[in-house]
Amino acid sequence: MRKGVGMTVGLVLVAAAAVFGGCSNDIRQQTLWDPSPAEMGPATSADQVQNGMTHVADTNLRLFWDDLGRFWLFDRPSHMTPYPIK
Repeated sequence: MRKGVGMTVGLVLVAAAAVFGGCSNDIRQQTLWDPSPAEMGPATSADQVQNGMTHVADTNLRLFWDDLGRFWLFDRPSHMTPYPIK
């Protein structure tokens, strides 16, 4: 009888240690490797960095087309006609 009670108490203790102690903790391991996963820089998140890069690329492309228009002299009408051009 005492042997059965000791075995039951032992199994309960092992089960409690497994439940409360847990096995591998992936979240803890991820936190150790990357403590701030949402931050790219000191004050910006990954989405903010991506939005900034997209804005810069869009602005550069629009400025390129403006420069190309100036190079081919399409930025203003010709002054060679005697009639006013609007």
